[in-house]
Parts: sequence; C-alpha cells; structure tokens
Amino acid sequence: PPDHALANAVAHGLKSSMNSLTFALTCNALGTEKLEPLIIGRYQRPHCFKRRSGSELGFVYFFNTKAWMNHMIFQD
Repeated sequence: PPDHALANAVAHGLKSSMNSLTFALTCNALGTEKLEPLIIGRYQRPHCFKRRSGSELGFVYFFNTKAWMNHMIFQD
C-alpha cells in the first residue's frame, strides 16, 4: 500500500500493517530438483501454526525481527 498521498486537507488514516513474510521457492533450471518452500517470518511461533512446526506443515520456517533473508538462513 502507498505510504504517501496528495491532499489539500488533513487526512486521518490507519497505521500501516507491520506484518511481513518472505517466501523462497527454489528449483534447478530443469525443474528436476525442488527444495521445500522456505518462509521467513517475524515470530518464533506464529499463532496461525497452531502449535505445529514448519516441517509438520510442509515447509522450512525461520524467523528474525525483520523477516528478511540473511547469510545465516541462506547458508542453511
């Protein structure tokens, strides 16, 4: 969503959502080798997982404060 607006009067709005996820779907050029989907979130145990791990749900899950890919996640 845009975070700037053109207005002649004061416009009151809502604070933008801070929720974010990073997804990585990887395979080789031929598509013969596919890795499990990788999801990076902001929380160690998100409520939506309902006490299950990422591997139980069919993907690899990492977390950090900004939900960004970093060198430690990339190496794993």
